[in-house]
Amino acid sequence: MILLKILLDDRSEAEKAIRVLLDKNLIFDAFLYPAEHFSQTADKIKGDPKFMVEARTRALLFERLQQEIRQMYPDKRPPLFAVPKVYMDSEQTKNLKKKTMKSETLD
Repeated sequence: MILLKILLDDRSEAEKAIRVLLDKNLIFDAFLYPAEHFSQTADKIKGDPKFMVEARTRALLFERLQQEIRQMYPDKRPPLFAVPKVYMDSEQTKNLKKKTMKSETLD
């Protein structure tokens, strides 16, 4: 199990990504948070408002999720990464496995 994280520029794009990924059973559920992304260019540190999508899913689906995000954003890919979930309630794990794409359908 992983927590997928995607950083998007605006709320509508974040909601669109969530809906597409849920519709394709690539994620179990998602959370949407306002975020501030800080970066340094030359001698300036700059903050930009963003939206963070955090979704629970199977680790085996990461490559498929990555492909889907590439198709959705071919010109400007958002930062995408996953955090492994070491522990999770067993009933929640069963639900996640039931509601996300099965590994045999990944091909």
